[in-house]
Amino acid sequence: MHRHSYFQALHRTYRRVGQVLSVSTMILVIGFASSIFASFRPTIYFGLLTSLAILCSFVSTMVVLPVLIIIFKPFGRDRLSSPV
Repeated sequence: MHRHSYFQALHRTYRRVGQVLSVSTMILVIGFASSIFASFRPTIYFGLLTSLAILCSFVSTMVVLPVLIIIFKPFGRDRLSSPV
């Protein structure tokens, strides 16, 4: 079922995948951030930097990517919003 609208596709994607992506990201961030309790300093840095990278990836996926999709329209124009 093709909707031919970027906004509808993004809305449907957020509703189906957004919560799962959010929960799995938080689990990963908390898991890696727990290494701050280690006694070996490189392990602490690794955990913090990995958590930061995963969090930045999540923000990029949820905010930056949809904006870029709307701006560049990689699959052509919206059929619902174009003149008939």
